[in-house]
Amino acid sequence: MPRLYVITDSASAQSATGSLITTVREAMQAGARFFQLRDKQVEWPTLQTIGQQLTEIAGSTETIWLTNTHTRSVMLPGFDGVHRPGYGLSIAELRERLGSAAIIGVSTHSLEEAIEAEEQGATFVTISPVFLSASKPGYGPALHLEGLAQVARNLTIPVYALGGISPENTLDCLHAGAYGVAIMGGIMGAANPGDATLQYLGAIQSFDSVNS
Repeated sequence: MPRLYVITDSASAQSATGSLITTVREAMQAGARFFQLRDKQVEWPTLQTIGQQLTEIAGSTETIWLTNTHTRSVMLPGFDGVHRPGYGLSIAELRERLGSAAIIGVSTHSLEEAIEAEEQGATFVTISPVFLSASKPGYGPALHLEGLAQVARNLTIPVYALGGISPENTLDCLHAGAYGVAIMGGIMGAANPGDATLQYLGAIQSFDSVNS
């Protein structure tokens, strides 16, 4: 799975580039290949339209698309799975509905939640907030690198660091044991999403080149 996980936010993208589609297209052109369509205020028919547009701009690239399960616990056409918040249907129920091949990500905010998600069959987890972040308020104190490392040590599935992740601290997260980083505001709110994506990918590639 790609190490850079981009989470969409229509409001930030609208303010920064004028549209979510433009922001995602620029991130994709820069090399992003793993996205979660997360728009909790959008009605289902509109979300379906957006999902279709996103898969069309991806073309033949090997891009992974997930939708957030806040609306319906089903996959959008052309998508590869879902991302479940810390509530909702159990992973077993999602797996039954979506099939064994579906990717199921789960949001977690503690070691206990992360272990439970893995035991229930999650494909990967996000752990947050690693650092203080405007996009992840209300989820308790920051875990910092020590908390991230503890989660990474105790899981065998990929762990994505989320919350306050910048290109500068991406390397720190990877060295702490994170498989990858999950980014929303750092790319969605960037005036130049392509450049922002390249900065994150550059940090990841720097880590991989030393640790391959």
